[in-house]
Formats: sequence, C-alpha cells, structure tokens
Amino acid sequence: TGDVVKVIDSTCACGRKSQIIGDIIGRSDDVIQFSHGHVINYLHLYQSFRGVKELNQYKVVFYKNSEKLEFIFSLKKDYNKNLVINNLHSIILNNFENLEYSLTIVDEIAISKSGKFKIVEVLD
Repeated sequence: TGDVVKVIDSTCACGRKSQIIGDIIGRSDDVIQFSHGHVINYLHLYQSFRGVKELNQYKVVFYKNSEKLEFIFSLKKDYNKNLVINNLHSIILNNFENLEYSLTIVDEIAISKSGKFKIVEVLD
C-alpha cells in the first residue's frame, strides 16, 4: 500500500504469532524533487532523524515555488529544548546542505487534507 508503519513488539490477544502494526509513520512515496535535480525521500529523512530520542514526530513541507523546506517537529515532553533544537539544526545542515529551510517546534503535527499523516507535503 505504500504505508510505512511501526511494528509493535508484543503478541496479539487473539494468540496469533504474526507482527502487530502500530502507528502509520508515513508513505514510502514521500519525495521532494528540486528543480536542480536533487531528491530527498522518506528514507533519507528517517535515516537522518532516527537517532533523536526526544523526537516524537516530524514533517517536512516543501514549497515548490520557492524551493524552501520547513522542518516541523513535535518533541516529547521531557527534554532540553535548546539542546534538541541545536541538534536538529546540526542534523539538517549536515544532511541537507545548501538548502533553504526553517525549523518549527509544535505540540502536535496535524494530518494532511487527505486525512493521512504525511511526512513530506509538497505545496505550491
């Protein structure tokens, strides 16, 4: 289906031995393509941010007409905000160099107009 999900590490109450699907993280087809040919996809984002334990959820909005990225992060409650923000800026600069971006911290990331949570949203 293209959905990327978390797998829950427990057994089903019904006794089945198969994996249990948890939260839907995003879509495997979440892709940003810049006019100069550079491409960023979901896996690049996942690899970049997976080590940030304070990170609850994230989303990247790509504005096509300006080719600007907006990184939106939702953080867990117990964290040193300035330290986490500096860490996120460092990760962005190391992995997405020469790209214009902004970083926003929110309490909760809204779902897309489609009714699904998208890690990458492309807007005109």
